[in-house]
Amino acid sequence: MLTESKSVSCGAGNSARSRLLAGSSRLEEKTKGPLAILAVGQDEQDRCVLRLASSRSGWALSAVGTIAEATRFLERNPAPVVFCNRHLPDGGWRDLSEAAASRGLQANVIVTSRLADDHLWAEVLNLGGYDVLATPLNASEVLQAVESASRSWRYPKAAAGQMELAQHAAV
Repeated sequence: MLTESKSVSCGAGNSARSRLLAGSSRLEEKTKGPLAILAVGQDEQDRCVLRLASSRSGWALSAVGTIAEATRFLERNPAPVVFCNRHLPDGGWRDLSEAAASRGLQANVIVTSRLADDHLWAEVLNLGGYDVLATPLNASEVLQAVESASRSWRYPKAAAGQMELAQHAAV
């Protein structure tokens, strides 16, 4: 399921992405029904990658253009994984994360940006986001990020323990 205002043509040049995504069904096996994914403010190329990953993995992908639309969507439809562009016309990923938290909505926000550096990654993790992916999106990175974010959403205590181990290993 892809809900968005524009249709996205993914073109014939995506055979490598299609082969990469063909075997990915681990998430579908672990969930009851399709995993809900929300894309906020992604450009056509990135929506195409998300749509390909969604169709191969059995995710229910929805897309909106603004933080306000995303907040309204999340109030009606829980989505464990949200891809949010760093900057949008009505705010940014922090605004979405804060709006969701203030309403008691749980979603792992994956920030997308052309400038995905260590500074942004640290900011996102320190301020409640889940991960950062550079755009244009890479299909294998999308699959890994969604698998990790959805697992963290389903099993938050286990994910917190893994994060604590990673922090101690980094010291």
